[in-house]
Amino acid sequence: MHPPSILRVAGIICIIITGWMLAPLAFSVGRGETISQQAFIVSFAVSLFIGVSTLLATNRVKISLGKRDCAILIPLIATIATILSALPLYLGGGFHTIFHASFEALSGLTTTGMSLAPKPEILSQTELLWRAMLQWMGGYGTLILVIWALPYLGFGGAFKASSDDPEKQNLFPHLSFKKTLIKLLAVYFVISLLCTLALFVSGLPLFESVCYTMSTVSTGGFLVQSEGPLGSNKWPVEIILMLFMILGAMNFMLHGKALSGSLRNYMKDQESQNFLILILLSACIAVVVVDDSGEGMFNFYNAMMQIISIVTTTGYPSPEANTFMPNFYFLLLLILAALGGTGSSTSGGFKISRLTFFLQQSKQELYRLIHPHSVTPINYGGQSISTESVKALSVFSISFIGLISLLTAFLSLFNMEFSQAITLAIATITNNGPNIVQISGETNILLDLPMVAQLGLMLGMLMGRLEILCVLVLLNFSFWRN
Repeated sequence: MHPPSILRVAGIICIIITGWMLAPLAFSVGRGETISQQAFIVSFAVSLFIGVSTLLATNRVKISLGKRDCAILIPLIATIATILSALPLYLGGGFHTIFHASFEALSGLTTTGMSLAPKPEILSQTELLWRAMLQWMGGYGTLILVIWALPYLGFGGAFKASSDDPEKQNLFPHLSFKKTLIKLLAVYFVISLLCTLALFVSGLPLFESVCYTMSTVSTGGFLVQSEGPLGSNKWPVEIILMLFMILGAMNFMLHGKALSGSLRNYMKDQESQNFLILILLSACIAVVVVDDSGEGMFNFYNAMMQIISIVTTTGYPSPEANTFMPNFYFLLLLILAALGGTGSSTSGGFKISRLTFFLQQSKQELYRLIHPHSVTPINYGGQSISTESVKALSVFSISFIGLISLLTAFLSLFNMEFSQAITLAIATITNNGPNIVQISGETNILLDLPMVAQLGLMLGMLMGRLEILCVLVLLNFSFWRN
């Protein structure tokens, strides 16, 4: 391992966060929010001091990172970013303890969207902007994580890129890391800009358009008002948000190709097709199960809003969140929340590609029962899946289910009903938002939890966003051996 290189990268991250604070600082000055202005000035100074001191201490260090260094660096960056990002929220008075502010910051950076603030209205507009910016930054960090870092470490799922796929270059980070950063940032920014313009033209104020764009494209889900954007009764705004929630939960490499003029890749991508079919099928099931009022199209529209919000792991509250919900529909929403969006996106969850792979593997095993000597490789997207990939996916799946079970049991220790415990466990590990919490029957359940339980939720958010294995490998004794 190379501790000086790790320390230098940590210093660079501090400088990046320092620069990211300039926008809300300028915004607070323009609005005359004195308390927020002072909070960001102090936070800016602290972050700048730590970043500059670290860079000066490692001035002659040439960054050289191996796989073990990256495995340590990823959780370390998340921890540093959480603490520094929490400072403005704590100093601004929106949260009474640095721990609660850290919960809020981590929820933003992991694009979870669950909040300890009773209502977003108690926060200043500068703090609301900062929360949205944290989610936008977390969404971009997620793309780097799932497209470059995790495949490099061998934790990126079961699939290797085909020979003509630009993702193949991301398996060699020393050759294409800068190119990957620039391309992802360009695609991410263009989609965000289109969403902001669409929301503003549809009648949403500019401030809300910017904040909800950052929360939507990152599939984060932080709110500016308590009722949320999907309860605004403005159908153009709701349709735009649903569209960009879907785009945020789809493969960003496909978006990059689309912006280059190649739209046919959407139709060719098996995972995207399965994702859209799943949304439509779930909405139809919701109408059949829930709708007993005869207003079919209206309820189908509401069901689409709630299902898209949950399956993309954005978690915006919808009009159906507080209505009567049959147990079967409640179970369907939990399954959708656990499943999440597609790979190489900002969404959390198990991912559609992994589910599709397991269905194909089950089909193959059934075929082998009849033809035990046959050789039938598993193909996905025109690629043959290796045995090593199958093993990696099996380990991830067991870890995913085990972590949900463990966190559910842990939350049950605090006199919580099973439905609420498993809902919170799924919400944190899949980085879902307030909608999935509301369907458990409680809106202020997070505030009532003791600090130990809130810490458990923070660990669940972090492990879910880092794809679990990236954290579990650090607990392996052999990892720390020379």
